[in-house]
Amino acid sequence: ALPGSVDPMPSIHFQHQLVHPLTERSFDDPFDGQKYLQRTPRTAEGGVAELGGASDGRTSLYDLAHREEVTSYRRTEHGSKLPPFTIDAGRVRFSIGSKAFEETPPPDRAPLASLRLGKTVLVSVPGEMTTMMGARTRRLVAAKAGVDEDQVVLVGFGNGHVSYFPTTEEYDAQFYEGASDYYGPGTGSYLATVLARLAGKAQTASVHLPARDYDYKVGEIQAFRPRDAGHPAYHVDDGVNRIVDALAMDRESIAITPVNPIVAGADELRIPRRENPTFCFLDALPRLRNWGDDPDDDAAGVCRRNLPAVAVHLKDQKPVAKVDGRVQNSSGTEIVTILSAAGEDRAEWCAIWLAPRELDEDGLPTNLDTEYEFEVLGVSAKNAGEALRSPPFTIRKGFVQDDPDSLQCATPSHDEQMTGGHFTQRAQCTPLERDVCHGFWKWLGWCDLGTSYCEAP
Repeated sequence: ALPGSVDPMPSIHFQHQLVHPLTERSFDDPFDGQKYLQRTPRTAEGGVAELGGASDGRTSLYDLAHREEVTSYRRTEHGSKLPPFTIDAGRVRFSIGSKAFEETPPPDRAPLASLRLGKTVLVSVPGEMTTMMGARTRRLVAAKAGVDEDQVVLVGFGNGHVSYFPTTEEYDAQFYEGASDYYGPGTGSYLATVLARLAGKAQTASVHLPARDYDYKVGEIQAFRPRDAGHPAYHVDDGVNRIVDALAMDRESIAITPVNPIVAGADELRIPRRENPTFCFLDALPRLRNWGDDPDDDAAGVCRRNLPAVAVHLKDQKPVAKVDGRVQNSSGTEIVTILSAAGEDRAEWCAIWLAPRELDEDGLPTNLDTEYEFEVLGVSAKNAGEALRSPPFTIRKGFVQDDPDSLQCATPSHDEQMTGGHFTQRAQCTPLERDVCHGFWKWLGWCDLGTSYCEAP
C-alpha cells in the first residue's frame, strides 16, 4: 500500500535517535539561509493562543484575548511569543503561565526514526507538523535519502507526542500551532535535520535500541457512575443528534420562524430527525462485573450482559427483522441505546431505531407500513423468555393508537414531506428528581452534579 514499494519483500533498514532534552540544541537551519547556527531555547514556553483553543475547538478563554496573533516584542529566545496570563509592562514582565510551565513542564523527549522499505522512506514525527513544515521536511529527507519526494511518508504521532511543529514563519504569527510549539521557532527545522540525517544513514549502518524501562503517568483517575447521566434529556436524542442523523437545510430553502429559527451566522441549519421509532423502558443499572461468580447463579462462569440487548422484530414473529439483508439489533449500527436516567437500583433506557428503508426497483420504500415491534432483553434477564416487547408500530404512523399502553408524542415533523412523527413509550412513568444533597452540605454549597439523580417510581 506504500508508494514506491513494488517489491513484495523489500529490504528493511532502520535508524533511531532519542533527542532528550529538546532544549539548548544547536543546529544549522537548512531553511533560513543564515550563516550561523540556531539554537532551541533554554526553557519550554507556551503561548497565549494555545489556551484559546484551535479553530475547531475554541475555549471560553478565546473571548478573553487568548487568541491568535497576541504577541509581544522579541525579547526572549521564544521570539514574539507571549505566555498566557502575562503582565507585560516594558522591562517588567510577570507571567503566571511561565511559572506553570516550570512546575509542570511539557514532554521534552523526541524519539525520531527513519524506516526504509525498498524505495519508500518512513520518518516518524513525535507530534504534528503543519502542512508547510511537513512539505519542507519531506523535501529535505528525500534529498538526503536519494529518493523522490512522493516516496517519503511522514508518520505523525510516531512513538510519542511532544506538540505542534510549525515553520519559523508560522511560529512568528502565533496562531494555535505556533503557540503550542514549546521549544521555539526552530523546533520543526531541528527535527527535520535530524530526520534527514537518519534517513541518509539508513542503508549504511544498523542500530540496536538499548533496553529501557517505561513508566507513564496516567493522570487523574475519574470514575463515571450511571447517575452521572443527570436529569433525563428534553428530547431523547439530545447530544446524539449527529449520530441519529439530521436534516441539512440551507437559508434559501427554509422558512425562518420562531419554531424553526436558523442559527445566526450559519449557512446551514441541521435539524435532528425525530421521526425515528423510539422505545423507552425500565431496566436494571449497567453491570460492573463481566462474569457471574455466585455458584447458585445461573450465569456463574458465563459472561454477563452489561447493557440491554435490543432488537426489532416483525409483529408477533420470533426471528429478528432484516432490512436489505441486515439484521436489525443492537449489535449493528441501526439501533442507538441511551441511558436516559438512573436511580438507586434501576434505570430508564431509550432505544432509537434508525429505521432503514427497504426500496423496490423504482427506489420507493416498501416497508413504511410494515408492523414491527421492539424486543428488549434486559440487563438482569437470564433467558429469552423474559424479553420485553413494545406495542406494534409502523415507520409511517408510529405505535398503534388503539393500544392503551402506547404513547404518541405530538412533536410535529420539521419537514411536511417526511412521514411519521416522533413516537416513544417513555416507561409509562415520569422520573422524579430527588436531591440527596441537603442540610449542612447543601448550605455550604458542597454538592456536585452527581448528588442529584432521577428515580423512576
